Amino acid sequence: MVFLAEPDGTTVRLAYSSHGQESAQAVRALLGRPAKEIAFDIESAEQIRKVIRERRVLLLDAEEAVSQALPGELKTQAAAIVRALNTRWAIEVPLTVEEKVIGLLVVHSGDLDQQDLPAITAFANQIAASWQKARLMQDLERSLRELQRTQGELIQAQKMEAIGRLAGGIAHDFNNLLTAIGGYAQLLLERFTGSDPARADLEEIKKATGKAGALTRQLLAFSRKQVLQPRVLDLNEVITNMQTMLRPLIGEHIALEASLAPELGRVKADPLQLEQVIMNLAINAADAMPRGGRLILETDNVEVEPGLEPAAPELRPGLYVLLAVSDDGVGMDSDTQGRLFEPFFTTKPPGKGTGLGLSTVYGIVAQSGGHVQAYSRPGYGSSFKVYLPRMPDPDIPAAEPPSPPPAQGSRGGETVLLVDEDAAARDLLSKVLGARGYTVLEADQAETALAQADGRGAQVQLVISDVILPGGMGGEALAALLASRHPGMRFLFVSGYTAGAVRHGGLLPPGARFLQRPFGPEALARAVREVLDG
Repeated sequence: MVFLAEPDGTTVRLAYSSHGQESAQAVRALLGRPAKEIAFDIESAEQIRKVIRERRVLLLDAEEAVSQALPGELKTQAAAIVRALNTRWAIEVPLTVEEKVIGLLVVHSGDLDQQDLPAITAFANQIAASWQKARLMQDLERSLRELQRTQGELIQAQKMEAIGRLAGGIAHDFNNLLTAIGGYAQLLLERFTGSDPARADLEEIKKATGKAGALTRQLLAFSRKQVLQPRVLDLNEVITNMQTMLRPLIGEHIALEASLAPELGRVKADPLQLEQVIMNLAINAADAMPRGGRLILETDNVEVEPGLEPAAPELRPGLYVLLAVSDDGVGMDSDTQGRLFEPFFTTKPPGKGTGLGLSTVYGIVAQSGGHVQAYSRPGYGSSFKVYLPRMPDPDIPAAEPPSPPPAQGSRGGETVLLVDEDAAARDLLSKVLGARGYTVLEADQAETALAQADGRGAQVQLVISDVILPGGMGGEALAALLASRHPGMRFLFVSGYTAGAVRHGGLLPPGARFLQRPFGPEALARAVREVLDG
């Protein structure tokens, strides 16, 4: 029999026995339980202590050895156990691996003496070596599995990052185009009366531009480049207020349930974007239950500890508020789950979805400092768990967002310098501002803008610049240089990227006014007026 030491080093347990089934059943009946369930105390059993602690090889009377090893209430069974095993003598040998005793080998027989000690000791050494080899193989297999998992997570993270960059870049360039399309459509609308048939066509262009802008916003959300307006809020309150809206979205054939934790911690997030997350997850769950089912919304305070299994590298240890959206729908296989958050990936038939719902969830949650995980099996439904960082003080009241200052008109007479590489964008902005009374100067890069500003001096009161410019000097550096040369000059930054993205990338000065593309003429005019009057 092989006994191995427990991790705490105070007891040993039976790990292997070569006794036949009949003997094992007899011993189990005498003990009242399997021998492997008994922890043998090293210090209480003298012979075990000598083998483990002193590394001695012992030849013992079998009944005496069994009696010493058994716990107090079982010692009376020693003689019966020895008879069941049909033995008289026991040799006990330490199992040593790398100078450490990991257990002991016990050999029972009716005919043993001192001459058998060397052979049994050699056998014990072979067992210890084999045990060590097996353990090393297990460790190796475990390490290989961990390496494969880590490599898979790295590949997935790199893939999502690459897709995010691509999506963000496409959205950035597309937003610039939409700005021009929508802006020119608006300018044309201002020329035609309400009865002109061309207005209907222009209105359709405006509508299409708005829809395209919504798609780019979803791409920006996935790539974590969406504009967020976070505030401290109660997630339970958000869910409670949304239940009436969710009811018609998911259909009457689906039961909507909410299990909201009392005294839930507060989170800091954009309430509108958080509602978008809940709505997208709810609709996704409803689509997985075409024949009806249950949609469950749950919240809880959770603490994430190190060493999660399954591991989630993006979910750092700490305090979180958990939002779980679960369904009992068709579920998903592992291949589907591996691509779940990729933009444009969908299992729905053509025309039934854009494939941007879950990718939008992924981006919003990640940009809010959280993490989203999906758990699913085919036929067992799905559960999406969103972890949002919990605010340190759960008693912080939810703050209402500041109200925007009242509009003060959109016209003016100041001189504005436009800095943008895109000639079409500059031309449109120039027309919009010129039509509202501003004097407009244009530059395609920072060097040209510096020359224009230095030539006009104090006449230039506002610089509107793209964040990213050609020639090596970006909008932030240009603004810093102009501000040092012309104190009092004001700045408005524009970009197809969002404020969060450019600020995170160090491309936008703290507190700078920013306008995200696409924007309409009135939005530009209001922003210009606010900066000049601020």
